Amino acid sequence: IVESVRLDKQLAAQEYVLQRSRKKYVQACQNAEKLSKDPRSFQHTPASREAEELHRNVVEETRKIQVHYQHSKHRLASDFMSLEQARQERIKMTMERIVGLHRDQGQY
Repeated sequence: IVESVRLDKQLAAQEYVLQRSRKKYVQACQNAEKLSKDPRSFQHTPASREAEELHRNVVEETRKIQVHYQHSKHRLASDFMSLEQARQERIKMTMERIVGLHRDQGQY
């Protein structure tokens, strides 16, 4: 459960970084567009290239975290189910042992 909460927080933080990166990229493109009369050349300014590269890197990092998140969630669910099955098996064995002890003592 702790691992699940940690993964949720990590994904939320990365999504926030992605949103900030997207805003910076759009802002840089808009600023460059204001400086340039030719709307086709606004993406070729150093600031917009830097913002675009930063945004591209953040998008890639977000994808990696999302994939890790999905795999980890499945692994955690599988681990939890294994633990739950083991717990149920231990309870069953304990109950059988208790019943066996009572039978041996002639109480049933």
